[in-house]
Amino acid sequence: MSRKELFYNYSGSPDVVFSEVNRYLSSKKFYYTQVDSENVFRYGKGILLNSQFIKLSIYSDYIHLEYWQQLAMFPGVSIGEMSTVAGYTKSAVKKVEEILAYLGAVKGLPRQAVTLTVAVAPQQSHNPVCQSCRAPLQQGTAFCTQCGTPVSRPVQQNVQNIKLREYIDKYGSTTAKKEIKNIALFCYICLFISIVLTIVTGNWLGIIDIVILFGLTLGIHLGKSKVCAILLLIASIIEGVVGMVVSGGFTGYWWILASILVIRNFNKITKEYNQFKQNN
Repeated sequence: MSRKELFYNYSGSPDVVFSEVNRYLSSKKFYYTQVDSENVFRYGKGILLNSQFIKLSIYSDYIHLEYWQQLAMFPGVSIGEMSTVAGYTKSAVKKVEEILAYLGAVKGLPRQAVTLTVAVAPQQSHNPVCQSCRAPLQQGTAFCTQCGTPVSRPVQQNVQNIKLREYIDKYGSTTAKKEIKNIALFCYICLFISIVLTIVTGNWLGIIDIVILFGLTLGIHLGKSKVCAILLLIASIIEGVVGMVVSGGFTGYWWILASILVIRNFNKITKEYNQFKQNN
């Protein structure tokens, strides 16, 4: 992991810091989201260009600012971390530094931070705690004073109206999200193999199949669509049967394997989704 890190001594209101930084970065098309269990400001989805990240952690007496980018391998699939970022992100970070200085933060190595280790027994305590670092939350605060994570509020939306995609994005487990991402990466690899075979064999009509498979893969990865997974399985079987009739050999079995893995994953997530609605 390679990131640029900056530290600021600060003892003021974390809500004010986060509010000002969030307002500025939002105006620059950064959006606040969770990536691999980290709350970050993200620019881009890694479809054509590398995704840019800025992370702001606000502790009791200092602020930790990090920024980096990930390499876009396939549409929506990024890997690794690089400390070199685009000029756009550098300018944004510079402006964030100006905001922190204006709010009274002093750049430099942090003073010794107090680490709170809190053993929480939900069934015995009614005091709210941060879902990220488990530190006690002050009454009425919008952000955790230890790590800067926004305080989650009771879900106001009727859970019965929450769609599967919304559940995965907002409430799904990190494991489930990673499995979808990994299977999507496998599908993109299969897509690359199909492109190579099309070029080698000179079967340019295969481009139609590639476009269809690419669209279904995007539906699975970005749309979190189980319907696309089922259609991918059907399309893979049809392609294999047609290939067997035309050339005498069954082809595209890797797509069948990929679609089976996707459907299996969605079935597991659907069980979590149904349990979530029952519990709420």
